[in-house]
Amino acid sequence: MPATSITSNALEKVWTSIYGESQKAGGYHSVRVFVQPKFSMFGGQHQPRGLIVISLEAFPKSIKKISLSQEGKRFEVVVRKTFNATNSKVCRVSITLNNNSFPDLFKGLATDIVGHCLSTATEADAITKLNSRLDHWRRFSAKAGDEGLFVRDQTELFGELLFLRTLVDQGVDDVQALKAWRDPLRDNQNFHFGLTALKVEVSASNSANRMSIFNVRQLDDKGMKKLFFYHVSLDRRNGSSESLSSARVNLLSRFKKPRVNVKACLKIF
Repeated sequence: MPATSITSNALEKVWTSIYGESQKAGGYHSVRVFVQPKFSMFGGQHQPRGLIVISLEAFPKSIKKISLSQEGKRFEVVVRKTFNATNSKVCRVSITLNNNSFPDLFKGLATDIVGHCLSTATEADAITKLNSRLDHWRRFSAKAGDEGLFVRDQTELFGELLFLRTLVDQGVDDVQALKAWRDPLRDNQNFHFGLTALKVEVSASNSANRMSIFNVRQLDDKGMKKLFFYHVSLDRRNGSSESLSSARVNLLSRFKKPRVNVKACLKIF
């Protein structure tokens, strides 16, 4: 699988390159993202709404047994027959952002799907992987609610990513760091290292030196030898240098081993 940062940057360049053209001409414009002999993947944009798209072209025989047309709360999937550059009949599977309020979430989805598809050996495998990742993102969209993650949840998640980055920068094995990360936003403590637990607390208010405990069970150290708190103080403002999405990409770029299972990181975006 291509590095997450490489895939993300490639998609961003494609969307940026076609933005001006699509605005002037209207309609739909797309550009091939990676040169692949097995199948073609594109980044595109619809005007006048400015909705960004990723799409995959494959021969009908690879798609006919899989039902891909579906709609999630953040994206829409459409399969249509067309012709490729060599005038051969193909099916184009297009995944489109359907709400401009969630561009970062869709970019995370696009990076994940493109990276997984490019790691496959055959066209049929790519379609199977595509279907699997779409199902994953549909389930996440259903759980996230109409407004996505609440601001407090986003803030806590940002703090957890910063702590993970600190662990890796301090020499902790990236696989072990991910294994220590409990189900984000659900467990009482965010990290478990054997009999030691750690809770990340984030504040983005004027009272930077004060923490708020929303659940008394976060203080429950039953079955543990040690319980620590890691306090992150944030200055949250529009147009800042780092977002939740960029923090995720920044973290994944630090992984030393290509074999790292990044599902724990991806499942919450």
